[in-house]
Amino acid sequence: VLEPMCTEELLEFGLDDLHDTDSSYEWIASDDVSGEPLDPALVQAARREELQYFRDMKVYEYTTVAECLKATGRAPIGVRWIDTNKGDRNKPNYRSRLVAKEYRVEARPELFAATPPTECMRILACRAAESKSNKMLYIDISRAYFYARSIRPTYVRLPPEDPRAGEEGVCGRLLMSMYGTRDAAVNWAEEYTGRLIDMGFKTGRASPCVFYHQQRGLRAYVHGDDFVVTGMPSELKWMQTKIEEKYELKVEVLGPDIGQQKEVRVLNRILRWTDKGVEYEADPRHVEIILKQLNISECKAVVTPGT
Repeated sequence: VLEPMCTEELLEFGLDDLHDTDSSYEWIASDDVSGEPLDPALVQAARREELQYFRDMKVYEYTTVAECLKATGRAPIGVRWIDTNKGDRNKPNYRSRLVAKEYRVEARPELFAATPPTECMRILACRAAESKSNKMLYIDISRAYFYARSIRPTYVRLPPEDPRAGEEGVCGRLLMSMYGTRDAAVNWAEEYTGRLIDMGFKTGRASPCVFYHQQRGLRAYVHGDDFVVTGMPSELKWMQTKIEEKYELKVEVLGPDIGQQKEVRVLNRILRWTDKGVEYEADPRHVEIILKQLNISECKAVVTPGT
């Protein structure tokens, strides 16, 4: 049974900036990373998809602000939307994430989660290029943090799109990890590391994000929710099948054969399979941003560049 707090109590604990649910104003959407304008209709569709994942994965359950204050001594953590186009103008790929706004109020070094150095991607690309039989598997785990359990009492404010957002004194208690909370990354790291070890992988010595499966000859590295693996096609298929048993994912295989991709995008970088090897291209969006900042987006190309 919920025991909602009155509006005056919410104001006392710093919850006066409740979301305005009035939708009479005109929508203006922009990319939170690049600042580029976004299509409002596509943004709204991406947000609906995200909220459906929250419900399907049971990320939080309803509780009261009073319980939050008793358990943590603080008001529920605020939330906000992060809207991005992970593609480009020609191939848009809209992604909206509802993230928590948990601030660093105390030192917690145990909440650190490692990421692999960029050289790991280049090393795996070299491994694939130097062998005619090896290929590269790219796995993108959808909403990875939602598979990692929340290990401490964490409470969040409800987004305005939640059906109970208008009820006074109601908040959400996290059951699974949520983007924006301080321990989400380390919770997910423990989750995928345990999964890979169960599959027979060993953790690298130089980086805990690098893995090697000696029996199957697979080499992998993990950056957040992105897995990059090199090995024989049959072993890559085994890898994909084992990961699919637990997570929802998107998969691409870089290679020259039928059913494989000549080009894949990994961490916004482009890996391209050619007859001479594997090409590595930086994020194409950087070009668009630089052209706009220099005000030369509409300029025409010339055969012979000059001063």
